Amino acid sequence: MMVMKLVTSRFCRQLPVERGARIPFGRCRTLRAINLHDVSGQDNRCGHRYDGQFGELPQGYDHKYVYSHLGYNLKATDLQAAIGRVQLERLPGIIADRRRLAALYTSLLSAIPGLQPPVEPAWARSNWQSYCVTLPAHADQLAVMQALLDRGISARRAVMNSHLEPAYAGKNLHRQAGSLEHSEQAQRTGIMLPLFAQMSEDDVRFVVAELTHFLEQVPELAS
Repeated sequence: MMVMKLVTSRFCRQLPVERGARIPFGRCRTLRAINLHDVSGQDNRCGHRYDGQFGELPQGYDHKYVYSHLGYNLKATDLQAAIGRVQLERLPGIIADRRRLAALYTSLLSAIPGLQPPVEPAWARSNWQSYCVTLPAHADQLAVMQALLDRGISARRAVMNSHLEPAYAGKNLHRQAGSLEHSEQAQRTGIMLPLFAQMSEDDVRFVVAELTHFLEQVPELAS
């Protein structure tokens, strides 16, 4: 009897054991699907990251984050717990590094007209798992992401809207209590800039410099 055919695992997003699917074993007939969908840690392998159209998703939606099939995200929970307990000792330092880099981003980005950095409310203390900015109104989101990618900087749209994903299209698998216009607007106008604990302050300055340079070349919309 085959007890388990395939196992994948993902870990707490703030820990070094965090990202990507781990596939220790499985049947050969699953490998094609695995190769198609497991793109964790890969950027622009096909050279067409921002030029596709997928159902109701915005034009140029990054195919790395298109979900065309329903499935399971299975966890090897005992393994996660064993590794995660050790890595928890590093968590305060990881969060401290992220907060320091996020503060530098915010300070540098404040000089870009029309760009809105994220705001940390007085009552909150973010771990800055992501750093999302809203672009100036005259900036083309796809053009900005492509320009950054051309300079070796990986960015992505700010928000993923599950109700627009092909996996749910026409299947009556979700309900909406009302309009999701704000989420959809955020998806069209915001981008996530790279942020991870191992980044240097020079890396952050490079990202901001390249973003600033590109936005300076874009003429502002007529008022």
